[in-house]
Parts: sequence; structure tokens; C-alpha cells
Amino acid sequence: NLAEVFADPHVRERGMVQQWQHPLKAGLSLVASPIKMSETPVRQDLPPPMLGQHTQQVLSEWLGQAAKD
Repeated sequence: NLAEVFADPHVRERGMVQQWQHPLKAGLSLVASPIKMSETPVRQDLPPPMLGQHTQQVLSEWLGQAAKD
């Protein structure tokens, strides 16, 4: 089960679980990126977006659509 997976010493040593500060839940545990490069660490400066958080930005900046009221 998942509890056993995340308790595995190899999973812990690889740092495969990261804690995030999220607007809906402080200390949110998420699966980390499996890509580990010493010179290019994975960014962890923004939490996962809320549903629809960037919709208007994508529609306007990427698709050239006007913002809806």
C-alpha cells in the first residue's frame, strides 16, 4: 500500500516526498520529482495551482482571448 511505499528507506533517502505550503492545507505532502540533478535542482518556490487559477492568464497571454467579466 502507499503507506509502505512512502515508509521505504530508499524512497526516504531519495527525498521523494516534499512538504509544500498551500493555501488550502499547510504542510501538504506531495510526491517529489524523480529527476535529481546536482547542478539543476527542481524548483519548489510555488505550490501547485488551484483549479482554474491561471485560466484567464493562459487564455489572454497564450491564446490572445480577451478576459471575461
